[in-house]
Amino acid sequence: MKVTTRKTEEDIRREFFGPLKEAVRKENNVGIDPTKCWCELSEMRLMQLIVQFKPSGINRYFNLAAIIDHMSNIHDYEIPQCEMYLTEKNQKKFRQQQRELSSSVSSTDVKKRCSYPPKYLCRPNLEEIQKKIDEFYDIKTVDKNEGLPDKMDIHREFSLSDGGSEFSCSPKEERSSSVASNASKRRRIQTPED
Repeated sequence: MKVTTRKTEEDIRREFFGPLKEAVRKENNVGIDPTKCWCELSEMRLMQLIVQFKPSGINRYFNLAAIIDHMSNIHDYEIPQCEMYLTEKNQKKFRQQQRELSSSVSSTDVKKRCSYPPKYLCRPNLEEIQKKIDEFYDIKTVDKNEGLPDKMDIHREFSLSDGGSEFSCSPKEERSSSVASNASKRRRIQTPED
């Protein structure tokens, strides 16, 4: 004899994931702070952001700042697959916001931009993100292999003009020849003995 029961998606989620949600809400007796622990979902989000914002090269720290922001917020302009990081309530809002953004004809029709908190509890800072990235990648090697943009590898010296209000950047070779001519223009400082 076969017995079947009908359950809604919400009932199934409550049955399977309810105990996990309760465990997260209860006081943590083992001394582990859930806001500092990386879960699979937060690691997956970090990997997605590493692909989007490569944390190496000349823009490394700008990209790390973007990763920190995107780890704490899911923005409405992100790809639709990012809804998996949101709670069910926020998933509906996210979908609705994206529909409205895609249906707006001009930028004046767009309503206020939104961001949503992710459902994972981990909100890492710069040091925690760098530590996690170092677990996965050898960033020093990646930085060595990262090329510089054109004309960024030319070393230039910085010098102030005699007036002090203007500055000039000149190639190192030109700078060395001008230093000799400026040395003859130096003023002698008078001392009380003179």
